[in-house]
Amino acid sequence: MVSFEARDIWNAIIEYPKSANDLVVGAFVDFCEKLSRQPDDHIIVIWTQLPKATEYTISATLTNLDGMENPPSHEKFMAIPGDKNMKKTTVAIKVAEFTFLGGK
Repeated sequence: MVSFEARDIWNAIIEYPKSANDLVVGAFVDFCEKLSRQPDDHIIVIWTQLPKATEYTISATLTNLDGMENPPSHEKFMAIPGDKNMKKTTVAIKVAEFTFLGGK
């Protein structure tokens, strides 16, 4: 079996206030425009509104597969005020945590 080298990645989970919506959208557009220059950087942004909730929430997961903390392509996301949880981890641990959070 052929695989890739297991190494640490850098991961951030950020919860943004609703008031940051325009800044998050702008950071996402900027990230997408520069994606071909940073293929090891990844972003998932989710806007969620639960049933019976009057407000929506914005959360983002930022990842660098080379383990670089705060890579340049994430700067605009990191500059937006929000509740940030950042750490070095592995792909295996990240997948396990993500699966556990999803309950599947």
